Amino acid sequence: TVVGPGVAFPHSRSRSVSQLGLAVGQSTRGVRFHSDLHPEPVHTVCLLAVPAAGEGPYLTLLGRLARSFLDNGFRSRLTACVSQDEMSQLISQSLADPTDGGTGPDRFPT
Repeated sequence: TVVGPGVAFPHSRSRSVSQLGLAVGQSTRGVRFHSDLHPEPVHTVCLLAVPAAGEGPYLTLLGRLARSFLDNGFRSRLTACVSQDEMSQLISQSLADPTDGGTGPDRFPT
């Protein structure tokens, strides 16, 4: 699913997935997702692996990711990351919910 210019959130629900997972990749060349609303290539892909049962954490993660990618500053900082660790730290910070005492990102493995 293309969620905005240059960003896609493909996701899959499977019985073989035991916990919610997130993998993020970037492509300087871009990947075509053939979206009518966003025909340009996607440069950031957030792949979500979702357990077949349950909705809670998945919908929360999807909402927080969408909010993060609406922020031009976040997208710029993500593009500027030079390592996987730096990218993971930035994403974890963006997923944090200030109302949960900072424990939120631990529920969303990156």
